[in-house]
Amino acid sequence: MAGVALTTVATMTMLGTVASAQTSVGLGTAQSYAILAGAAISNTGPSTINGDIGVSPGTAITGMDEATVNGATNAANAAALQAQSDLTIAYNEAASQPPTDTANYSQIGNLEDPLTSGVYNATSSMNLTGTVTLDGQGSSDGIFIFQAGTTLVTGSDSRVELINGANPCNVFWQVGSSATLGTGTSFVGTVMTTLDISANTGATVQGRLLAQTAGAVTLDTNTINITPCGEPTVPTTTPPTTTEPTDTTEPTTPTTTETTEPTTSVPPTAVPTTPPTAVPNGSSAIPLLPLLLPAILIGGSVAAAPVVGPMIGQSLGDLGFPLPALPEFPPLAGSAMPGPGPVQPVAPAPMAPGPESPNGRGGEPGAMGDVTGPVAADTGGTAVLMTGSMGDFELPLPSGVRLPPLPFIR
Repeated sequence: MAGVALTTVATMTMLGTVASAQTSVGLGTAQSYAILAGAAISNTGPSTINGDIGVSPGTAITGMDEATVNGATNAANAAALQAQSDLTIAYNEAASQPPTDTANYSQIGNLEDPLTSGVYNATSSMNLTGTVTLDGQGSSDGIFIFQAGTTLVTGSDSRVELINGANPCNVFWQVGSSATLGTGTSFVGTVMTTLDISANTGATVQGRLLAQTAGAVTLDTNTINITPCGEPTVPTTTPPTTTEPTDTTEPTTPTTTETTEPTTSVPPTAVPTTPPTAVPNGSSAIPLLPLLLPAILIGGSVAAAPVVGPMIGQSLGDLGFPLPALPEFPPLAGSAMPGPGPVQPVAPAPMAPGPESPNGRGGEPGAMGDVTGPVAADTGGTAVLMTGSMGDFELPLPSGVRLPPLPFIR
């Protein structure tokens, strides 16, 4: 018997480099199931099941009052029926793939070398005693399919180990009849059987135990963890080649957009820290503003302002808010606004104090009040720039100047 084992090892070692064309096995809706049975599910002891459990066409699920199930339970319903249908497709897909080589993998434990991705076939029973190591060779894409003609049996404390990126999502065990995991076995992969699956005391599975319609699943103080399976490699590889040419052609579009936006709003990063020496007609240069407070411009446009907060531009026509000319406050240095013009008298609006704002200052529509601070004004009424405080916005005027209701100040 020992001679047969040695011959098998030598054959597998020699043929381990044969290229394989195996493909992954799609589980469909069965992928979310840690336990799926056809006849019944029974449990003894404090098992932990991380994933769905289901049975169809049978209905019996027993012993789960001792277990912890972190997932849905489906018994003879549409979900379990669909999962069984998808399991049949997956089982047939795994069984139909050609073996990597002609060796008979009846004993896969304690091999001389790790197994690389491929399809490994046993004509009858497949047995694991000791440890079998699956080598991903630096990739998580490698597919490992084990085909057992009849049974799959693991000895006590046997182990399936993954190295070099081997992915538990890509390990499949297609079993022609029943599977038995020995006491204390540490197992990896999705087990698909036509008949029963038994997990003896203390066996753990990183994967799934899926028995078709004639099979039952029996647990005894086990831990079953499904592995969330995705395909991260495909989207990660594709974008770099597509993104680079796209980036080289797109810069012209952002350039056009950015030159248009400043006419409406002045972004904080674009505002210089010192006022320019000359600004266009109808504009005001702002040499100093409090941080985080806006400037309100009625007519004209803001040329520059060392301010971090938002800049709010409003036209006189938009606001419907005429101000009296203030000839005693000439334009700021560096501005190019026109000089004083004829003053049109403006009837004072009635006082309509608004409710108090959270900071203790009136700032709701209809608020009025005396405020102080600098102002640059076109005495013709076409451009007025104000800074200071009123309500929640900064809007000082000379001492004694009273403002009518300002609906745009909130």
